[in-house]
Amino acid sequence: MLACVLPATADPGPGPGPSVDITVLDPYNLISVGDRDAFATRMDNTGEPGVPQDVLYNITLTAVVSNSLVEVMGVANVTVYRSDATLKWAGGVSGTTETIIYAPWSLTESFSAVTWTLPETVNLEGREYLIIGVGLRCLGEGTTLIHIFPRSTEDHHTGGQPLGSISDQRNLYQYTDGLWYPLHNSYDPYDTAINNGHIWDQHSWNPSETTSAYAKGEKHLTQESPPPAVGGIEIPWPTSEQNSLAQWASLTLVTVALIAVSVKIWKIEK
Repeated sequence: MLACVLPATADPGPGPGPSVDITVLDPYNLISVGDRDAFATRMDNTGEPGVPQDVLYNITLTAVVSNSLVEVMGVANVTVYRSDATLKWAGGVSGTTETIIYAPWSLTESFSAVTWTLPETVNLEGREYLIIGVGLRCLGEGTTLIHIFPRSTEDHHTGGQPLGSISDQRNLYQYTDGLWYPLHNSYDPYDTAINNGHIWDQHSWNPSETTSAYAKGEKHLTQESPPPAVGGIEIPWPTSEQNSLAQWASLTLVTVALIAVSVKIWKIEK
């Protein structure tokens, strides 16, 4: 009698937790002095859907600006999508404006930054993604670089921790051991203990120095003086940040629509 032997299947075991990709969606990089604009950025959780340890909590993003010629607005519009692209959550998020040392650009000079944290009830499961619309105000001629990245927790531990033992809970996940760890490719822009920026080793609280190996998107801007007026009706911009939120949301939707149209045209031409 012949025995039926099934091929052995290796058990890959649980994954190391979530990882994210950051993509700036807006390809339009020219702005006039005095104008306001917005750009959209997508953050994908590349973990597996339905895997509890791949869920990202306390989602936090920081945008840092290379000079004082462009101001990032404090209110952002955020939309979160499930893995099937259906809407999970949408809302305005108020950011915290701060001045930080940003190791990729300098270990001594400070730069203006805005940090947004989603509500605690809004998580990001594997294959889910969010789009954040960020408003800008152009203050002067020149060129400006904006980096947007998942902001690391400032805590440092020797191993997994109960959530209550972590004071700064930005971008964390809970592993199968029930303990909590930092998103490995979130970024601490400057750690005084190492005089550098760092990410984290996979499934660990061990920091790894870097100025490049982290999840980030880059926005390049060229600011020019506006052309002389040629008549017509001037449409005033909103003056309060609350009124600006609707504007940034609308501009973000227009940006995404234009990108979609551009892709369709490119496919037709090919």
